[in-house]
Amino acid sequence: MKETIFANLLSHLHRGHRQFISPPICTTYSIQPEDIRTGVICQNCNRIGMEKYTGGWRCLLCGNTSRHAHKQAIRDWFLLFGDAMRNQDCRRFLHVDRQQTAHRLLISMSLERKGSYRNRTYSIQLDSEKHT
Repeated sequence: MKETIFANLLSHLHRGHRQFISPPICTTYSIQPEDIRTGVICQNCNRIGMEKYTGGWRCLLCGNTSRHAHKQAIRDWFLLFGDAMRNQDCRRFLHVDRQQTAHRLLISMSLERKGSYRNRTYSIQLDSEKHT
């Protein structure tokens, strides 16, 4: 009998499951975007201060290098600000000067793309995203 109750409970929970999409952190806590410190966080010293160079990212504080440090920063942007990132948003957040560099970084993450050229936006499914 306990197994039947347990099975019914599991079945009920499964049927009632709904995907939770959290609102952007800035919206939830009324944080102004200009109050957010931007840049790529070093995975070694946990400080903002990585700079883009030809082979990846280099921390200006501890010297650590990474080829994929931008990926966590882009995920953070989506958590902070929402669902549609433009190339310009990426450049500002990562402190990248070149439009082509930001484009390559965004493409490397296999984000969903909408629009073309100047109107292109990128989005991510945070709940199913596989930390590429």
